[in-house]
Amino acid sequence: MSISVLFALVFFGPALAREVPAPTWSPLRVNVECQRQVRVEVCTYLRGTINGSEVLIAAPRSDDQVTVYVNVTQRALEDVVNLRFASALPGAPPVYAITQAIDSRATTDEQIQQLERAFFRGVSVYLSQLHPEVVEVSLSAPVAQAEVSAETTPWGFVTYGGGWGSWSENYQSADLWGGLNTTRTTELSRFGGGVGSNYSYSRQPSLEVDGDTIHLITASYALDGRLFLERHLNAAWSVGALARAGHQDPEGHYQRTTRAHAGISRDWFPSDDPRGNQLAVAYIAGVQTDVYNQLNELGQEEALFATHMLLATGEVRFDTVELGLNLAAKAQVIAPRDRNVLVAWAWSNLNLGDHVDLSFNLGVTRQAIPGRAFALSL
Repeated sequence: MSISVLFALVFFGPALAREVPAPTWSPLRVNVECQRQVRVEVCTYLRGTINGSEVLIAAPRSDDQVTVYVNVTQRALEDVVNLRFASALPGAPPVYAITQAIDSRATTDEQIQQLERAFFRGVSVYLSQLHPEVVEVSLSAPVAQAEVSAETTPWGFVTYGGGWGSWSENYQSADLWGGLNTTRTTELSRFGGGVGSNYSYSRQPSLEVDGDTIHLITASYALDGRLFLERHLNAAWSVGALARAGHQDPEGHYQRTTRAHAGISRDWFPSDDPRGNQLAVAYIAGVQTDVYNQLNELGQEEALFATHMLLATGEVRFDTVELGLNLAAKAQVIAPRDRNVLVAWAWSNLNLGDHVDLSFNLGVTRQAIPGRAFALSL
C-alpha cells in the first residue's frame, strides 16, 4: 500500500505541480453614469453590453478607467443618445462624445444594435490604448442608398386610462382616470387638444358623536379639456396659445372655470440638445373666468379677471454636476394681492470624489388664492 502511494506521488507529482499561467491582461474597467433617459432603456442596454463583453468589465466610479455619461433627449419617434466618454488613460483623449439616434418603436434587439454601434466606436478609442491587439478597425466607402420616404402623418393620438382601489368589509376606496389627446406636429408648429376626467370614492365606518351619526362617505369627480398652439419663429423665439376649461362636482371649488392665455418664449438651447440642457424664459398673459360652487372669501360667486405670468427654467449638465432651477410668478393684473402664486424650485446632483454622491432639492411656494367663505351658524 505504501509503495503504490509513493509511486503515484512520484509519477504524477510534476504534472500536478504545473500551474496555469495567469493572464497578462485585464479588461477595461468602465462605469456608466446615467444622467437622463427617456423611452429607450439605454442605461440597461449599456450595462448588459459591458457585462457580456470579454474585454470590458463594469466598475464603480472609484476604480474605473473610463466613465460614460449618458444623456437622452426626445425627438419625434427617436431618442437621441449622447455618450460622453471621460478618462485619464495615458495617450487617450480626456473627453470623447458620440451622438446616436435610436428608434423608440424598434424592437429591443434593433435598439441594442443601434446603441452598440455608437458605444463600440467610443469605447474602442480607450480600449486600443490599453490593448491595441483586441481592436480591429475597418474602413469602407458609404453605400449609396436610394432615399425612401416612409408614409407618415403629422397627427398623433393618445388614449389613456387607469385606476386602483381596495375593498374590505369596513373600508372601500377607488380612483379612476382616463382621457384622450391628439396633436399635429410639423417642423415649425404644433397644435392639438385633449379631454380628461377622474373619479374618486372612499367609504369608512360611520362615527357616533353626541348621539349623531356621521357618515364617512365621499365621492368626487372632475372634467377638463384643453387646446394649444405653438409656432417657432426661429431657433430661439416661439409663440403659443393655450385654452383650458374644467368642471368639478358640487363639493369641489369650481363649478366651471375657463382660461385662455398667449405667450412668447426665448430659448438658449435647442429642444433636442444632446445633453438635455435647457435655458428659457417666457411671458404669458390672458384672461380667466370662474363660477364657484360656494361663495369665496372675496364675496364672489363668479369672477372674471386678467392674469399674467413670468416663467424661467434652466437645466444644465456637466460630467460630475447637474443643476436645475425653475421660477414662476403669476398674478392677477388688477389687485394682484387677491390672486398670486410665486414658485421657486432648485435641484442638483453632485459627484464628490470617487465614493460620495450628493443630491439636493429645495422648493418654495407662496400663494394667495381666495378660498371658501365659511359662515358660522348658531
